[in-house]
Amino acid sequence: MTKIYKKHQNVKNDLIKLVKSWASSGKYSLPPERELAVLLDVSRMTLRKAIGDLIANGFIRREGRKNEIVNSSGLLRNCGKILFVASGVQSAFHLQALERLWLNFAPMAKMQGADISLLLTDSATSFNLIRAQIRQADVVLLSPFKCNASDEQVIAYLTQMETQKLVIAITEYYSWTVKNIVSLDNYAAGEMAAEALVKAGYSKIFLLGYDSGNIDESFKKRIAGFSNVLKLHGLLRKNCIRLVESSAGGYGIKCREILNLAAKAGADAVFIYSDESIQMIVSDICVSGTVPDKFGIISLNGCGDSLRNIPPVSCVSHATLGVAGTLLKVLADFSLKRLELPVNIFVKPELYDKGTIRNIFKDKSNKRSTLK
Repeated sequence: MTKIYKKHQNVKNDLIKLVKSWASSGKYSLPPERELAVLLDVSRMTLRKAIGDLIANGFIRREGRKNEIVNSSGLLRNCGKILFVASGVQSAFHLQALERLWLNFAPMAKMQGADISLLLTDSATSFNLIRAQIRQADVVLLSPFKCNASDEQVIAYLTQMETQKLVIAITEYYSWTVKNIVSLDNYAAGEMAAEALVKAGYSKIFLLGYDSGNIDESFKKRIAGFSNVLKLHGLLRKNCIRLVESSAGGYGIKCREILNLAAKAGADAVFIYSDESIQMIVSDICVSGTVPDKFGIISLNGCGDSLRNIPPVSCVSHATLGVAGTLLKVLADFSLKRLELPVNIFVKPELYDKGTIRNIFKDKSNKRSTLK
């Protein structure tokens, strides 16, 4: 019998139909390659090429030797009800970084069949309402939130809920309370900022940011990563960390004053560890003519203001897409009943060199190169 060789595109289309059919019936693992080749009546070489295309297009992911269906309408259906908890009022988040995470994560989760809802709270929100919402959820994605209960009550309740359902902290704020966490690696963010400034040739570097009196774990980690790199290079000096109270108002003006005075006193670079009020803070130094040759500026892009500033400020990313993608993978594993607990994943940020620090990498011809 003469074997009929199918065109690659036809094999790919047939495989997509099979993947969608299996996903709709709750099957998310592809059969072994030999079995699948027989089922589609194709050579294994042609099948591998089609599988590679589906992996590239997001239909399938490779886990070891297995191929898993990931981009299907039913992948997250088995997670049950997913509740995303944050601080805010109606549809307005208090923290823009978490709003960006929600706006990236929620549509992708819904496309994969997730039953997901958002709970925004403020200091007037009833703790009973929060408990009622969490009680109905199977998975809770937790960021800092406010309500009319004490911190002790909230912590005790979250500790209890962890024994009954999957609770994942999506910032380091609850890292000492909640066992599972998927978050930006804030320590790495501080390290990355300091390393970029050191590599660019700056030597009198300091960190600038706000101090509300009780800095949360995210900011502590950024400071620690930053400080340890400076210490490693022998550049950790007195007053390397300068924090400004934000509760009294005028935060941006105070930071700008500190920055201007530090530059006049000989400092040559700053890491602004959160980019709220960034336009106000850097307004004078950016027009002084000293940036970036004599003075360098790098920020953490938490609000998006670093890149919207004119000129754009070099920054470490908030890893929003990385955190969103990691959450989807964790929930997929939970849906497939293969999630190993506890989950402790810290997503590495990226560095965006936008011209307020000197060129970090230079080739032998001294041409400007782009930091990937």
